Amino acid sequence: MEEPQIEAIEEIVIAVKEVDQAAGRFKDLFGMEFGFGWTVPGQKVKVRSEVIDGTQLQFIQATDPESVVSKFIKVKGKGLNHFAFKVKNLREMVKRLKGKGVKFIPEDIVEIDLTDKYP
Repeated sequence: MEEPQIEAIEEIVIAVKEVDQAAGRFKDLFGMEFGFGWTVPGQKVKVRSEVIDGTQLQFIQATDPESVVSKFIKVKGKGLNHFAFKVKNLREMVKRLKGKGVKFIPEDIVEIDLTDKYP
């Protein structure tokens, strides 16, 4: 079995109360378009995204007051929610990290097909 390995930073995700407002601010400051957007009903979030040199910078907003993102903002405030790596042999990496005490929210790997979201 192939050894798990980090290959790149896949995404940096910032929790905000309003993704369109945050995207507008970044457009004003940096000229970034955040031209990609979608909702993830299972996670109860709305997303706006910009790709920078292969890495997604995303703003996420809760679409339900009981969502994980809504609870995150209530407890920690707006800000960095998570970052994700592109990993070779992801399942083995998760197994290794769990063995070292790392906790994942959610517990299981979430795979979301974004092939129709980006050109």
